[in-house]
Amino acid sequence: MRNIRRVRKNILELTLDRLQKLYTGGQVSPGRLVRLAVKPRWITLIGSNNECGIAANFSGIPGSKGDRAENIRFLNLVGKSLFDIADTGIRSSNLQERSLGIVALNALSQRFLISSSIRERGFLAQCWIAGDKLVHRYPTVSRLITKNDVVAIVGYGNEVRSLRGRCHELHVTDIRPLETFETVIFDKTIKYGPQAVRVHSGGENERVLNTADVVFIAASTLVNGSFETLFQWTRKARLVGL
Repeated sequence: MRNIRRVRKNILELTLDRLQKLYTGGQVSPGRLVRLAVKPRWITLIGSNNECGIAANFSGIPGSKGDRAENIRFLNLVGKSLFDIADTGIRSSNLQERSLGIVALNALSQRFLISSSIRERGFLAQCWIAGDKLVHRYPTVSRLITKNDVVAIVGYGNEVRSLRGRCHELHVTDIRPLETFETVIFDKTIKYGPQAVRVHSGGENERVLNTADVVFIAASTLVNGSFETLFQWTRKARLVGL
């Protein structure tokens, strides 16, 4: 009798499976690639059903304006199904192809992430505090975080400013040098910022995430393949967001 070894699917493959079920169950047609834009830090696309997706680009611009041979493979993606692009990209070891796969996943997800769609699936999604920027940008997060929480964020971004002062402790880890985020403030004394935020190196991820009540992980970790490892260190957290 032959031994059959089951290979556990990763988070991207599971997400693709879930999207396929949502599209099939909702009798919705997925779009095809209409336009792809590649920038040094980001890749974005537009689909034929007004889908829009974005993901981090770790590989830079694919080729110069005159490098037709390098760019023609991207041009050949126009007209292809977003599901096909996602399926091929997320299984690739090439970072740029992986980015393309996640851009397609992101675009395919959009119709299920709008407030009306989320409410139809039984989740609360509305802004209830007029003028509160955090509530309008992150309505679910603003309701779930308390003043007693230790919050950890992987990847320094805009949400750091929004969450500062709303929890007991706010920790941020980042692979960039810590000096990148430091500000020296001169008024009556000399102060060092960012204030109310503790910034750590990427090497401290395990220690920081293991002690957090709430964890937010940058979506770019899906591209560079570090998400699964980071997620393992969040077992004690009651909420993990991407």
